[in-house]
Amino acid sequence: LLRLVKRAMPDVVSRAIICAISEYEHWQKLPGAQIDAELGLHVLSDDLDASAVTTIMAGRVTHDDLERGFREVIQDLECSEEEFPVLVVLVSCHAVHVDEKIFPQLIPSDSPIAIGGEVATAAFDIEE
Repeated sequence: LLRLVKRAMPDVVSRAIICAISEYEHWQKLPGAQIDAELGLHVLSDDLDASAVTTIMAGRVTHDDLERGFREVIQDLECSEEEFPVLVVLVSCHAVHVDEKIFPQLIPSDSPIAIGGEVATAAFDIEE
């Protein structure tokens, strides 16, 4: 798996986000998410020299943490006519797929469990 990730990565990374939510108030904990974060950081730092531009959100990550983290990283991306920024996002957490969206909505640590088959109201929509 690590070899596949390395092959898919670009040579130059403008910014990177590692989102590995392992602690939940109402959902099952995901202890493997921490391992995913460590492996992702290993690839980004050792193979791509991108540790300086990597934002890590791991362990207990609330909806506000996700919103703030993604917003800060996206605002920091610089785009010019000659070069487009490359944003790498590695995610390991619970998620739900809603409607016809391409990306699933991430379930933050403070999200309640869905009641009556409805999506958790505190899910984070990565497309927004």
